[in-house]
Amino acid sequence: MQQAKKRRLLASVAAGTLGLSYLTAEYLFNFAFKRVDYVPKTSADKQKYAAQYWRYVDWFKKVEKEHWTWSTDDGDDQMSAYFIPADDSTKAVIISVKSKMLV
Repeated sequence: MQQAKKRRLLASVAAGTLGLSYLTAEYLFNFAFKRVDYVPKTSADKQKYAAQYWRYVDWFKKVEKEHWTWSTDDGDDQMSAYFIPADDSTKAVIISVKSKMLV
């Protein structure tokens, strides 16, 4: 009889712990990943650059360019750059990004 009481007590403690763990995880998930159901308005200051930005994006998609990538000697880091040749010029601008390689 005493053994059955211990099992019931242990089972109810385990069920309570699991339930509390579930509720805590659910709360933390909703707190971290809850999405808003609207798109916030952008300030007028930022909106004035939107058309210029999208013109640049369209230009970048159309322009002839070379995509360069290379790794460091140990292979842990990777560099990425786009080269856009200029007509009648000996000067160049290279914009590059250093990123960790995903393994």
